[in-house]
Amino acid sequence: MNSSDHFYRSITDSACGHLRVEQELLWRALQATHPEQTVTVSARGKLRDLLDQLFINGLAEPPRGREGWDQSARPILPKWIRLARSSRQGEGRDLRKIPWAPELRFVLGIRTNVPVDDLLRMQRFFAEGGRDLPIVPIKERSTQMFDNEKRLDALYSSTNLFHPGRLTLDKLRCVAIAEPLGWKRGSAAEAPLIVIENVATWQSYCRWDTACPQFSAIVYGAGNRFIDSVTFIRDIYAELRGTHRVLYFGDLDANGLNIPQRATRTALDAGLPPVEPHLDSYRWLLGLNASTMVDGELETMPERSMCQWLQDLAEPAWSVISAGKRIAQERIGWQFLQAKTASWLR
Repeated sequence: MNSSDHFYRSITDSACGHLRVEQELLWRALQATHPEQTVTVSARGKLRDLLDQLFINGLAEPPRGREGWDQSARPILPKWIRLARSSRQGEGRDLRKIPWAPELRFVLGIRTNVPVDDLLRMQRFFAEGGRDLPIVPIKERSTQMFDNEKRLDALYSSTNLFHPGRLTLDKLRCVAIAEPLGWKRGSAAEAPLIVIENVATWQSYCRWDTACPQFSAIVYGAGNRFIDSVTFIRDIYAELRGTHRVLYFGDLDANGLNIPQRATRTALDAGLPPVEPHLDSYRWLLGLNASTMVDGELETMPERSMCQWLQDLAEPAWSVISAGKRIAQERIGWQFLQAKTASWLR
């Protein structure tokens, strides 16, 4: 299933049988299928490209007339689209005639937004003894049930099947698994660990810690992956034989500040410490006065409050972001760190 197919499937799954789909749901479909795009200035263009593909393939129709288009920015976007009639989920099927497993009987009382074929695959899972299977990662269960390792993830995140009182991953005998974190043991056993957003800067901070010991571990956050993978900090603590503060350094832009703050919510829910900024790194970044314009117009202006995470650096950080600019963390590279260390040693 290609990118356009996943996008279309997300829209139809969430449309609850309606043919007219408002722009808000289209943005949600982009978030579900291309999360890496939604926090960039190219998100609007990506959404338009995907919608144009649906129009070309006859899967949806754009609105007619200028009033049906959002012209507040470029490219212009439809305020709604109309799905082709054949895309209505479960059309012509009477769900009441299906002897649902107890775990799925709730579908009789809701307006399901899931294809009947998917429901029948879940039905088959229970009928063939699924309740007695061991717990496995969600993608393994998805492959078993749908011959598609990503399908169960999509149903879990984008449909009404998993609302409270309905289906759970536990009933399907699976769990969501975040990707593990790559990391290197640091040279200062009792110091905080630091998470670095991007791989080039991670490698330079590893070199820096060897030359100037100051971290117990240097962790590669891998961008947005860290939001869910932060729970693997617990495994790092086990290797370090103790709990440490978690510092973070990433790009100075909306997404770079969003990642550690969302990761903090995940960490706190898991009983882990909050993610704090490595203020020296951000201070150096701001001191370089090397901001660049973001690529294209911002879709929406970020909330000013997101900069409060940077404490006394909140105002200078907001000055950069509110001007439609950003500073890549790679500005603080090995040459900068090497020179900083040399100045400390003089």
